[in-house]
Amino acid sequence: MARFEFLGRFARNRGALVGACLILLVALVAVLAPLVFPADPLRIVGTPELWPGDDPAFPLGTDSLGRDILAMIVHGARATLLIGLFASAVATLINGVSNGSAIYDIEALNSAGNIVGTLTNNGLINYGDWGAGIWSNTLNSWSEYVSDEAAFLDNKLHIDGAVRREDVSNVLMTGNGATPNLPVPPGTTGLTQDVGSSFDGTYTRTQATWIPTSYSIGANYAITNYFSAYVRYENGNETNGGNNLAAPPRIGLSEAGLRFGGYGVLAVVTYFHTTFNKQNYAYIDPANPSVNGSFQANSTTNGVDVDATYRPTFDPLRDFSIIVKAMYQQPKFSNVFLGQIVNGQTVNSAAASKYNGNVPGRTPQTLYSIQPTYDLPNRLGAVYLRYEYTGKIYADAGDGLALPGYGVLSVGANVNLAENLNLNANVYNVTNELGLTEGNPRQGVTQSIVNGYFYGRGIVGPNALVSLTYKF
Repeated sequence: MARFEFLGRFARNRGALVGACLILLVALVAVLAPLVFPADPLRIVGTPELWPGDDPAFPLGTDSLGRDILAMIVHGARATLLIGLFASAVATLINGVSNGSAIYDIEALNSAGNIVGTLTNNGLINYGDWGAGIWSNTLNSWSEYVSDEAAFLDNKLHIDGAVRREDVSNVLMTGNGATPNLPVPPGTTGLTQDVGSSFDGTYTRTQATWIPTSYSIGANYAITNYFSAYVRYENGNETNGGNNLAAPPRIGLSEAGLRFGGYGVLAVVTYFHTTFNKQNYAYIDPANPSVNGSFQANSTTNGVDVDATYRPTFDPLRDFSIIVKAMYQQPKFSNVFLGQIVNGQTVNSAAASKYNGNVPGRTPQTLYSIQPTYDLPNRLGAVYLRYEYTGKIYADAGDGLALPGYGVLSVGANVNLAENLNLNANVYNVTNELGLTEGNPRQGVTQSIVNGYFYGRGIVGPNALVSLTYKF
């Protein structure tokens, strides 16, 4: 029905009809160009520089070489129509992309209109790379794992441990390029005299083998019925795949904490220390934002994490509770270097000590949330407030621009309307707080724009989510 209404409105619009007729006329002339002007439109057919009306055979006259201007316009419209409709498919070949389409060469003419050279080869401007970057990779891994746990001192002390041994074999087949670039066949027209970088059909085989061992050991001791302490240490690896034959980066975690449960309190406080070795990070040069790249570095983080819930055990506050989660951490880089890794070897390496001590990009040092909740009578549900704070982050690993911290206030309710019917409602960012997060993930850590650089985008403003659930 909507389609017919549109056609009716379109038919009553004289301007739209006139425009549509003109477009159809141009398209029709372009399609019928070979029938209307079957001869080569670039052929010299008359006296040079005829004006419109000088010769009835040439309604729009001729150019300085004596070519029919109307014929060139009609054939030009045909090429424009074909190439314009399929512009996204045209790369280094100048042609239309319809059935039986024409291929267009770029030619140089002298003052007499004669061809003195061809800049293309059957429409090809250049030949590109033929098979450049070809590689194949086979990664095999076998591992053995063992773990155990034991209890001592009347079950007050628990100790657990695990070990995993892994055999990793990475075979890389890298395609070889022809040296030098193969020439085009003798007599081939065009400016390009070779076919570009090309695959010669052979591979170079390289293989790397590692036997990394990962392990974990931890202990928990119950000091009282309400209070315990624990420690844990873990060390593992991240296996590389693809065409990277570097040794697996090592990852380490150490933590120690206290747990308390009693008198309406359930709380965990943890100190942690993490290490990530030989990881790659994107950066922007603080002195020149147009310079983007990546460096390899070790990352070390020390921090404290708190997770606590309190619910009074006495009336009239028994229906209230509060949840607090917080983390403070100090991550930093060390052993930073710039360069490329090829087959496990670092090439074009350069020390980058100015980035040592930097904070990894998009990593806040401070995070916390507070959520007070009130339980409705007769188990009807609950209502709550939540405040979440995200501390300052740097836009990238170069630490050239800091994005400020921000806090978001939300309210919500969870109501049981009936035994099988539940209503959930939440309003996020009630105060319309401006918070800047990551940039455009498809453009890397930053994106060049008209008058500067795009480093971050805002979080969503106030928005509500309401859902109704019925359980069958």
